[in-house]
Amino acid sequence: MSKKGISITVVPRSSRQGIFLEGDIIKVCVHAAPVDGEANSAVRDTLSRVLGIPRSKIMILHGEKSRHKVVSIEDWDEEKLKTLLSSRKPSD
Repeated sequence: MSKKGISITVVPRSSRQGIFLEGDIIKVCVHAAPVDGEANSAVRDTLSRVLGIPRSKIMILHGEKSRHKVVSIEDWDEEKLKTLLSSRKPSD
């Protein structure tokens, strides 16, 4: 089981929710505000839901108080996530 750091950009208070690849940037859009860890929790929930993995396998390594975060997702790396996102239809 490998844990690799994946760079993401979080968009709190977004009208849409999900994970999107914009150019070479992985964006995680959440409805939650960046208050009292709500957005961080929503990021973990969103990644868990979209990737179909338990929330316990996702950790925020760096950027707890920043839009730019590094997350660890067990058995995933940045390239694997980008490949998945680039193969999805925009409505996914």
